[in-house]
Amino acid sequence: MLLVVKVRTRRRERFQRSSLVGGLAALVVAGFVWQERATPDTPLPTPRVAVATPTAQVSRPEQQILPDGSTVDLRSGALIEVHFDQDFRRVRLVRGEAHFQVTKDPARPFIVEAAGVKARAVGTAFLVQLRGEQVEVIVTEGNVQVEGPNPRAGEALPVMGPGEGTIVSLVKVESPIAVEPPRVVPIATDDLIQRLAWRAPHLEFSGTPLAEAIPMINAHNRVQLVLGDASLGDVRLSGILRADNIEVLWLLLKEEHGIIVQPRGDNEVILQKGR
Repeated sequence: MLLVVKVRTRRRERFQRSSLVGGLAALVVAGFVWQERATPDTPLPTPRVAVATPTAQVSRPEQQILPDGSTVDLRSGALIEVHFDQDFRRVRLVRGEAHFQVTKDPARPFIVEAAGVKARAVGTAFLVQLRGEQVEVIVTEGNVQVEGPNPRAGEALPVMGPGEGTIVSLVKVESPIAVEPPRVVPIATDDLIQRLAWRAPHLEFSGTPLAEAIPMINAHNRVQLVLGDASLGDVRLSGILRADNIEVLWLLLKEEHGIIVQPRGDNEVILQKGR
């Protein structure tokens, strides 16, 4: 008899907005607006809606911790059902997309099922997406064995390694038919980064001074930003930015305000006013 177990959700900083998952591009910026604080000598602008009280938030995808310590990142709208017993760890992806980081336990395989497609692992990490009449599995760590919904008797099931994936088409018929086994294909590094982009934390700014935003940005990046001119701290940010997209931030600062970046060593960048 299967034992249905509850999962616990990791506490996280969250500022939920549907726009956070609107795209999968590795370099994502959504509606960034830059403003500078007016000085007494600044001409009055055309009347418009005032900037709200400055705020800054970090948003991450929902993460669930399973009873064995495995973790699941759920893309917005995804739903899973968890069934663990003494022999197997089973998770059913009801809808959407999820990334699994599996705790190693050779005695109990970890199986994710989506519309009849099964991905089996012991200790590894992989992505499963159910969309329409297709199931996609991409491996990011370790090895995963994939079984289609109608395997032939004695069929050798493919095993995928890191950077490999497969898409299984779902065929709906009244009587079972033989289908080809899942075909393993390599995933280009750029494509893999793009597919996993939704898992990265996002920073949401609303009238946030650059001086306040920089510590949040630095907390998510190896390369640290430093204000070379204290007056740049008054530049205000509004919008959503992937926390690890520091290169995109540099580009926007240059295009919108002529702010340039000057590398200092391998891990530091100085922000200066352009000439």
